Amino acid sequence: MKKLLLTTAAATALFAAPAMAQTNTSTVNQPGDANQATVEQTGSGATSTVQQDSNDNRALVRQAGVGADSTINQTGADTVFNPNNVAEVNQTGDSTSLINQSGQAASANVEQNGDGNDSIVNQSGLLAVTGRSEELGPLNYDATGVRQLGDDNRSFVQQQGGSTAQVVQDSSLAVQGNQSDVYQGTGNGQAYVSQTGGNNSSFIEQLTQACCGQPTPIASVSQIGDGNLADIRQSTTSAGSDASVIQTNESNESYIVQTGQSSGSVGSLALSTQSGFDNFSRIEQSADANDADVNQEGDNNQSRIFQTGAGNTATVDQYSNGNVSLINQGGTGNTATVVQGS
Repeated sequence: MKKLLLTTAAATALFAAPAMAQTNTSTVNQPGDANQATVEQTGSGATSTVQQDSNDNRALVRQAGVGADSTINQTGADTVFNPNNVAEVNQTGDSTSLINQSGQAASANVEQNGDGNDSIVNQSGLLAVTGRSEELGPLNYDATGVRQLGDDNRSFVQQQGGSTAQVVQDSSLAVQGNQSDVYQGTGNGQAYVSQTGGNNSSFIEQLTQACCGQPTPIASVSQIGDGNLADIRQSTTSAGSDASVIQTNESNESYIVQTGQSSGSVGSLALSTQSGFDNFSRIEQSADANDADVNQEGDNNQSRIFQTGAGNTATVDQYSNGNVSLINQGGTGNTATVVQGS
């Protein structure tokens, strides 16, 4: 009889216990007109805030897992575009996303899977694009804006005036996350970042003025491995400047600086490819129509190229270890080729 009473008491306590609360929080403020906001939160401890102060904006938030946090702010003047600004956030895990859109016809798409990821997108001006929402609006780009997989990745995008940015970071198999910073001024710049591994860092700054049908400046970074660093800075009014960094393995560093080129002229091209360990490359171009190409496949190599004149070409290939190359081109129409190692 005593055993029966204990069993009955245990069953009563089990059914009387309250279910585990999901405790999600959603806040939507729409003082503007014809806005649409959809929030879906299936995990626990999630927080979503959507603020739509202008008209015809679209926002979609999907959050699962534990502790996700999303904030979307959409403001700006009325526009003939419908939809106006578009923002989509998809998060699984304890990550944070902040999207600020204060221009017209902007698009931002953020996807984060994992814990400790952090994405900030600030967009102003007309037709700034950080990815495209597949569900909310067919704007003029077809890839995810910010996509972070794994844990502890950081992405910051700030752009104006018709610029496009795409950031993909994957630390799924790494101990540490990656860091990406993209700053774009007016002038329809394009920035692409792909980082796989851990503790990689990428910095892109485009302060460009190309417009009116001219080719847009492009900066791209691809890093696979650990502890690599890429730094691209474009401050030029010439058309079609292109800077690219491709790095694999560990602890490589690449710097590209393109400045001072004249309005309406042909832009310069710079490519730094490093596939070994502890290599260093620096390319500086301060005139029009220069071309610099660095390829380093060994370890502990160093390459420096400085092009202050116009229409120069420099090529460096270093295949063994510990090589050093320096090229200075201050005149016009020069060609330099360096091949070291085998």
